[in-house]
Amino acid sequence: MWDNILRYMPRFNSAVLTSLDAVGYPFSVRCQPQPDSAHQILRLSLPESVLLMPGPACLLFHKH
Repeated sequence: MWDNILRYMPRFNSAVLTSLDAVGYPFSVRCQPQPDSAHQILRLSLPESVLLMPGPACLLFHKH
């Protein structure tokens, strides 16, 4: 799976992270995930003003 992520990620300029905000409402924010191959995870840098609840989230890569 990790090899597929690394193969397809460069096709996209950014991604959309959707999770629940601090109050529990769905919230989406555009981000630029950075692969950490040593740990096989994607690292996200989000603005400090974005407060999300811990738990499940969705990361969508797409083009228009």
